[in-house]
Amino acid sequence: MEVVDLRIEDLRIHPKNVRKKYDGIDELASSIKEKGMLQNLTVVRDPEEEGKYFVVIGNRRLTAAKKIGIESVPCIIVDEMDEKSQVTTMLTENMNRKDLRVYEEAEAMQMCFEDFGISVEDISKETGLSKTTVNHRLNVAKLDQDELKKKVEDEEFQLTMTDLQSLEKIENTETRNKVLKESQNSRDLSARAIRAAKEELENKHEREFIALCEKRGIEEAPEEAQDQFYSNKWDRIADWRLEDNVPKRLKLDKEKSENRKLFYLKRYGTFYVIAKHEKEKRVLSDWEIEEKKRKKTEREIKAKYKAIWEDMGNFVRSIIDGSTKPVKDTTNIEEGLWQTMLRRNAYLGKSRIAEALLGKDVYAKSVEPEEREKAFEQAEKLSSLHQKIAICYMEMKTLDLADYRLMYKSESADILKTFFGCLQEYGYSWPDEESIRLVEGEHELYIKQEKEEE
Repeated sequence: MEVVDLRIEDLRIHPKNVRKKYDGIDELASSIKEKGMLQNLTVVRDPEEEGKYFVVIGNRRLTAAKKIGIESVPCIIVDEMDEKSQVTTMLTENMNRKDLRVYEEAEAMQMCFEDFGISVEDISKETGLSKTTVNHRLNVAKLDQDELKKKVEDEEFQLTMTDLQSLEKIENTETRNKVLKESQNSRDLSARAIRAAKEELENKHEREFIALCEKRGIEEAPEEAQDQFYSNKWDRIADWRLEDNVPKRLKLDKEKSENRKLFYLKRYGTFYVIAKHEKEKRVLSDWEIEEKKRKKTEREIKAKYKAIWEDMGNFVRSIIDGSTKPVKDTTNIEEGLWQTMLRRNAYLGKSRIAEALLGKDVYAKSVEPEEREKAFEQAEKLSSLHQKIAICYMEMKTLDLADYRLMYKSESADILKTFFGCLQEYGYSWPDEESIRLVEGEHELYIKQEKEEE
């Protein structure tokens, strides 16, 4: 092809160029000033204005040339290149430079995929990226681009592709954008994404359970059932954890459920089928009434703490499986874990680590022998840091934040807060304000010291 000199004023940055920002222009401009333009630009004619051209290859060189006031540059004019080929050529050239920003890559691939109908397989062949990577970039393109650019350009945020992939666990795009917008830094984004994905999954499973219940004529429980849940007014017929898979049909104990009006409700991540208690009432003594209240409150404290423990467990497993970004300096974490184990007289058995990995008792009937052995093998292969985190987490399971009088146990809370401090290094935060009040001894469920002394 013939090389011709074209005036700089007749050359334009291609409107569909994938690169929106150029780095190192000053250095390139100095090189061109000293040595001249060593490479030709590849251009196509502007279809709307005669004598004007769009640069397909060399937009960065064009920008540098304009900076130092060069009047003309050597170009090759290509007339056989349609718009689709122009875009894929620019994408391939820029991908080879390896310094495209993640939102620029995503925008370019989205353009190829949607505007020109280029398949994921073809984009993969053109760019040399795997199909998985291309799909990741297409998911990035679905995010709020203004918010994404803000986070990418914020050096203190330190956004990585791993962080963006953690958002893919969230199905709803609006929720992804909400997490991206509200996150304060990379670790915070990862923690929020894990929590949002869990909440989304539970809400999805709740809808599926409700559909199963309605199919069997089971109605939503009246509002007062939530407050009366731990009283003797309701019997629990069945329950399922909402983070687990939903069964194809509800299996209910015939003896408990037959000829009874059934209701459903959700409580602390668990879906229940309940029925009104049918036993005859008897007059309780004053002591029985007080003891009943005490036990009800005790159960409520334990249920709230169990919710904290389960949220913490999901985060711990994300640290171990690598979903949460590792911490470079673990000095404070190691010290905190050691203090937690000492104060709890921690049992260092392999089964405890395996139980933390599985999220349930390794010797439960539901655990297959192969699953148990795999958990034991994984427990042995973990780093000592991850083993300590798993052991400390299991110690939190048996921690009591209140004594038998329902008074706040500051010593237990201090141990929990020490372990929390270790997880905080990875970006963990308490699930909600109620959890904070429970850990800090400010929850209304606790019996206050002044009342006890009276």
